[in-house]
Amino acid sequence: MLLLFVSIAASSQTVTISFTAQDTNAYPVRLNRVTITNLSKNWQETIFWPDTALTMQLGTGIDDYGKVSRVVVLQNKPNPCDGTTEVCLAVPEDGPVQLEMTDLRGRLVSSQEMSLQRGVHCFRVTLSSAGTYVMTARQNGQSGSVKMVCNRGAGSDNIDYLGAGPDIDYMLKSVNTNPYNHGDTMEYVGYADICGAEAESRHVVTQLFHITCTLHFSEAQCFLPEVLTNAIVEFTDTTATGGGRVISGGGAPVTARGLCWSTSPNPTVSDNHTTEGDSLGSFTSYLTGLTPGTRYYVRAYAVNIMGTAYGDTVSFTTWPAFHCGMDLVVDIDGNTYTTLQLGTQCWMKENLRTTHYSDGTPIQQGSSTSVDVAYWYYPHNDATTVPLYGLLYNRTAAVGVTASGMPNRNICPVRWHLPDINEWFDLTNYVGSQSQYWCNNNSNYIAKALASTEGWGTSPNTCSVGNNPSANNATGFSAMPAGCYYGSYGDFWGAAHFWTPNMQQNQGQVFSLTMGGASPNPFNTRQSHYGHSVRCVHD
Repeated sequence: MLLLFVSIAASSQTVTISFTAQDTNAYPVRLNRVTITNLSKNWQETIFWPDTALTMQLGTGIDDYGKVSRVVVLQNKPNPCDGTTEVCLAVPEDGPVQLEMTDLRGRLVSSQEMSLQRGVHCFRVTLSSAGTYVMTARQNGQSGSVKMVCNRGAGSDNIDYLGAGPDIDYMLKSVNTNPYNHGDTMEYVGYADICGAEAESRHVVTQLFHITCTLHFSEAQCFLPEVLTNAIVEFTDTTATGGGRVISGGGAPVTARGLCWSTSPNPTVSDNHTTEGDSLGSFTSYLTGLTPGTRYYVRAYAVNIMGTAYGDTVSFTTWPAFHCGMDLVVDIDGNTYTTLQLGTQCWMKENLRTTHYSDGTPIQQGSSTSVDVAYWYYPHNDATTVPLYGLLYNRTAAVGVTASGMPNRNICPVRWHLPDINEWFDLTNYVGSQSQYWCNNNSNYIAKALASTEGWGTSPNTCSVGNNPSANNATGFSAMPAGCYYGSYGDFWGAAHFWTPNMQQNQGQVFSLTMGGASPNPFNTRQSHYGHSVRCVHD
């Protein structure tokens, strides 16, 4: 809103005209300035946001006004300014004058006191910070003030005397007073920034003295976009997946959107950020290069011609760095496992022995077999074998399915998972590519390199797991022959079977090593209610 204060001296009346503005959708518009033209008297004045004062006097103007008889501070030029502006004041008599510059909170920014002769004197004002300020001049109990706007600072805060100004009558006539009679034809035109460009309102021409005048623009106003930030639900030690949704473009095209993040709250696009197109709706972003064990703050953003809008801030903490082969893995029950790096994969070196899913949901101990109920079993029905052989699980437990068959739980510790057939192939392909793991110089004979050196029955077959077990386990994988459970126990000491999440004809697939075999078999199909071992791989 712009306020035009009109003082009619002949009748000692003060009338306030309030200028407001609306766009074509009747939304309020902030005016930059208003031009007031007296078409009858042929003069024009311009007032600027946030406000200014204009004195219109009945009659012919300065001839009726006489010489200045009070302290008057004239509007600074330019206003708004970029840190430096000039202002003049008229004082009615000789003597000391106190000048003060304050911000809108009343904080004194700068001051100056000097003795001035009656007349007009001009000053250069320097402001160090952007903001709205009030300059006040005082002499012998009288005061005058003016409000000025600084768009950006320049140097320090100072009031420097420039010297005597033009003739008082000239200053008052050109800046502070204009002749006005009731019934004069007036024209009002407003100017405002709408969608990144300055627009001109429709002209108001009237002979009426309005107390309130609303100026109307034909353009529709733009606003900042509206954007939401999604929670970070997936992350590792160095990466994270998040996203957001641009609900509205604010009446203008969205030119960029994405996520920004920082280790400090309220990140902006000056920090790390992604760019995910220029449309409305949902988007997904991938954060990379994160530091392990660090708390991050994330906001979605969207950009249009009006600027950058941000969603709410969400936060997460990356996992601590994991050093495969050195750090232990701890499951939900508190059991610890050693780890092993083979190629690009990090494996647990021991069979899983938890009785709960990673979310804390218990797994029942089985006394029978079931396709629907998740069960675990002691290998060979002997609790003392658990530390060495781990537990056996039916497929329902290993895959973590609900009664309706939908996967929803992870049996492996957090950041670990049940490897599928392809991941077992990655393991065997790597071991087969390393000649130090071959038997009899044959790249297919790698079962011994994966099997442990203990627990296996004997076999006469050359290069089989059961032949000379002391030569086993060149990789350190330590596959133990825990056998299986199918209503009774079998294959103990003779085979290691590991569940995968893969299905074939409503049956599960397992990766197997057998006592008499020289090559692993990742294609064994087993009944889902059987109990087999679980070995986990790092995400």
